[in-house]
Amino acid sequence: MRLFLTFCTVLILSLFARLPLQGGELLINTQFDQTDAKGALRIVSPSAVNTATLPLTMPTSIQAKAPSAITPGGDDKTLAGPHAIFFIGARPDQPIQSSRVEMQWDLRGLHLSTGRYVLSARVTPLDADIAGFNLRLNLAGEDGAWIWPFKPPLLVAYGKDVIRTETGQTGPAYAVGVTATISIALDLDEQSWTVSVDGKPIMPPAPFDLFKPDAGLMLGGVFIRALDQPGRRVAVSDLKLERLAEKSPPIPARLEAEKLPRIACVGDSITQGYGLRSPDRDSYPSVLRRLLAGKAMVGNFGISGTTILKNGDSPYWKQWAFARAKQFAPDIVVIGLGANDSKPGNWTHADEIAGDTAALVKAFRELPSQPKVVLVLPAPVFKPAFGITEELLAKVRLLVATGATQAGATVVESVPVFATHEAWFLDGVHPNEEGAAALARLVADHLPARTK
Repeated sequence: MRLFLTFCTVLILSLFARLPLQGGELLINTQFDQTDAKGALRIVSPSAVNTATLPLTMPTSIQAKAPSAITPGGDDKTLAGPHAIFFIGARPDQPIQSSRVEMQWDLRGLHLSTGRYVLSARVTPLDADIAGFNLRLNLAGEDGAWIWPFKPPLLVAYGKDVIRTETGQTGPAYAVGVTATISIALDLDEQSWTVSVDGKPIMPPAPFDLFKPDAGLMLGGVFIRALDQPGRRVAVSDLKLERLAEKSPPIPARLEAEKLPRIACVGDSITQGYGLRSPDRDSYPSVLRRLLAGKAMVGNFGISGTTILKNGDSPYWKQWAFARAKQFAPDIVVIGLGANDSKPGNWTHADEIAGDTAALVKAFRELPSQPKVVLVLPAPVFKPAFGITEELLAKVRLLVATGATQAGATVVESVPVFATHEAWFLDGVHPNEEGAAALARLVADHLPARTK
């Protein structure tokens, strides 16, 4: 009987382990009492943020330019629970201006495209005449790229007299020195958000228009920032981000988009859209997205300065975008790397380029989605820049092509397309809008038939 009960218990637990995560799941539950040896708040690397690390208890970045500071406040007996104190100091060059002090939780490593979320925090002004404190939810495309600053985030500004939202709605005045709990509720399926103070709504549900049917939508992160005159302090405690139970299915556009083939554009600054007026509109993945509208989902996972080399000065392997590109579950991966591997400091590892290229292709081909991999060789360099020259890049192309072919990728030459079009480049290395559009057409011409 005991063995039977044990078997049943294990069976039930295994079944529950396979169930999707339910409502009430904490994504962030910061305690503000975890410090390093010097007493500073610990920071979590954005690349380490995944479902296994939840709930996330520490911020991924803290910026406080001296004399500003963010410190754990466990000694103040007037405040309940662990908290962080934001001290706003004056800028050395402009004593009447406050220096920057902010904290961020980067959630782009998680796939949170649908559902309802609530961000809440207790805020206590510790000095009179507090000028303001911002709390916001950032959003991102499913490819992980920030939507902010292209479009506004969901923002609440906590001021001396009122609490104001990004929509212009205002809440009641509050007494300085009295703690207020601010909550931002977000529904990604109904595309609406609202704000409450101490449990009382201060605005009706307001729509947001950030959803991209062909690119998806996910939470980007939590961002808090003190806005104040120099010499003021404000305390934050009980900051939580919670995923609630879903009450409605995803909107139809989202469901249709999920059925489309997924194309992950992996690469360096040319993929990211360096130098373009609007990368969100003009980078080659963005142009490719328009070319394939209704036929495929396209994600931009480009990171400037990255290398194929694992031992390069900025390996793509170590970027958050590499993990996010794999989580994207692509059906096709387009790789555009190699230019930065030709820099003199990286060229010392030239004998590793072919092997690392093959390994990168293999890392994608072995995903559960078993994607086809297309590798586009680097475009010509018309003028040396950023340490990149055509002489060494020509050698890199041969090594990259060798590794990619050995690993079973389709290799696409780009030099013939650009060889007579120096005017398509901004600085001799990076394509302009016309060059990015030409690259998008080249990629489209070499995609598998299912995207045509």
